Amino acid sequence: MDLEALGHRHYSWAFRSRGIHVATVQASGTRVDDGSETVSEPVAFTFLVDPAPVHWWLLDHFGSAAIQSRALLEADPHGSGITNLKAYAFGLDPNAPATGGLPAVEIRPVDGETYLWIVFRRPEGRDDVHYTVEVSTDLRNWSPVDKNTVPTESRVDTDGTPVMAVSDVAPVGEDTSRYLRVRTEWRP
Repeated sequence: MDLEALGHRHYSWAFRSRGIHVATVQASGTRVDDGSETVSEPVAFTFLVDPAPVHWWLLDHFGSAAIQSRALLEADPHGSGITNLKAYAFGLDPNAPATGGLPAVEIRPVDGETYLWIVFRRPEGRDDVHYTVEVSTDLRNWSPVDKNTVPTESRVDTDGTPVMAVSDVAPVGEDTSRYLRVRTEWRP
């Protein structure tokens, strides 16, 4: 497009899908004073269009450059085994190496039997995270626990964060080892 000297134009942007969009622009022209050609450096503009909650969280904790990186969700900046996705899912600070607030296992009596329970924080507004409680007898093979067939419990933590507790389907036995975990998956 051609512009008069010292002129400018306005443009509107529209996007057809939600997510992160990057537009890179570069200007070129002829200088009025000496007639030479000049070209600007490219400038990238990032647009969050109807962003998922995780994008706002990444922006708050890592700045605008981070929201473009899906790999950042799987990063473990402290080497603690806690990925940024897990920090997001359980309401932890990704910039602190603390492990408080991670899922915890408890042993509780239910109807005269003893059961393994897993208790985890599930902050509000994390609609883009899917939580699956899984059980294993060998730490290699995991199966989802059907939350419709086992006792569950919901409560609110002292800081106002919702907490979910899910029981194992089988009582604790002397001859079988049982393990519980919470698998988190980002679903934009």
